[in-house]
Amino acid sequence: MDAQLVPAALAAETTLSPEAAALTVALLETRLRAFAEDAAGVQAVIVQLDDALGPLAAPLGGDLASLGALTLPVQAAWKGATALVSKVLTDSTGASSEAWLGLLSNGRAAFDHYLDTLRAVAGTGTDAADEALTLILAAKSATVAWGVAMRPVADFARLLDTALRELTKRSAGTAEPAGTQPAAGWRGQLQRAQHAVGEAVDHTADRMHLSRAEMLAFVLGPLQDARGRAAALPAELGRLHGEVERLNDLLELIEAQLRIRLGQWSPAEQEVTALVFAVSVRVPRLVRDLSDTRAELDAVTGYLEGLERLVGEGAVREPAAEVLRAEYTAAQQAVRDRLTALEQRAEIWRQHGHRLLQAGMGWVDHEIEVANLRLGLGQWTRAEADLRLRQLQRRGVAIGHAGELVADLTPVNPASG
Repeated sequence: MDAQLVPAALAAETTLSPEAAALTVALLETRLRAFAEDAAGVQAVIVQLDDALGPLAAPLGGDLASLGALTLPVQAAWKGATALVSKVLTDSTGASSEAWLGLLSNGRAAFDHYLDTLRAVAGTGTDAADEALTLILAAKSATVAWGVAMRPVADFARLLDTALRELTKRSAGTAEPAGTQPAAGWRGQLQRAQHAVGEAVDHTADRMHLSRAEMLAFVLGPLQDARGRAAALPAELGRLHGEVERLNDLLELIEAQLRIRLGQWSPAEQEVTALVFAVSVRVPRLVRDLSDTRAELDAVTGYLEGLERLVGEGAVREPAAEVLRAEYTAAQQAVRDRLTALEQRAEIWRQHGHRLLQAGMGWVDHEIEVANLRLGLGQWTRAEADLRLRQLQRRGVAIGHAGELVADLTPVNPASG
């Protein structure tokens, strides 16, 4: 990237320093807290789904089993139905239900390990570069392990949702439309199991003077609960994958800053790392600070206007009003000063940012061409080239997103100032 394309006015925004590294780590810590809160629900679903699948291994225990011989027809039908669910999992994937449950357990462990390693990075800082770099590499490995562990969990959830929906819908009394042809294969087997469970439930409910709904709550409750959790899991995991990618971008940015400090990267890599830092950390923070400061100015101005309105109405005595007037006026001026400084930075990005971002994208395109050339000449393996290409593509995404943010850096509303 041509250093002449970096305007002098933006030099402070794109300079790497210990303060810049600290800002990156602070952003990682903030995003990690948000991710941990967001992912807590998915973690809980995986744990609950794992626990709810106990009936596949030990059908119909607990309250219903304690009712004795009256429920033997239901227990027999239930055993056959849950055995079919296990068979569907095995026939569809080649893996037993026990193996799938093992993958769920691996997913639980991968979640814990991933969050622990990222917390270690956020807690260490960047003063000890070698130690921090070791933690970064461990966190990147944990990121890969998380993705590998979550893929089969999502696949399992989709398959389980399909199988359990087939099992529970007709067992619960949902009628098929007139003229529906019997299903073939495992769906047909499940349909027969559904009818067997439904008939056994009706028979036992009559003998025990319970409603069909009460019996179904005993019989199908665990699997209905598992199906509801399984149905929501793939979409939630897909959403979290995007958040994990953004966290990984920050890990790579911290790694780049550490390697530059250790003298391991070329001047060109240093320039583009400084640019990526600016567009990934400084610009989003500038956008947020502008929004927060404008809101703060509106609030203080509202307090001051409200005070003057009360004074005009004679609802407040002047000596008391003067105390608050002085406080609000000083606060208003301090916020205006901060907003002016932020607006000056925003104006620099509006005037010069697009040219800098274009230079960054040009560097990314050039490096992609070089990486493909190394692969074509046999210098790099496919795995080595793919690793570099993914890194460059993510940098391109970050620069492109920054272009959108720069375009949204609108001037302050004169009415607010």
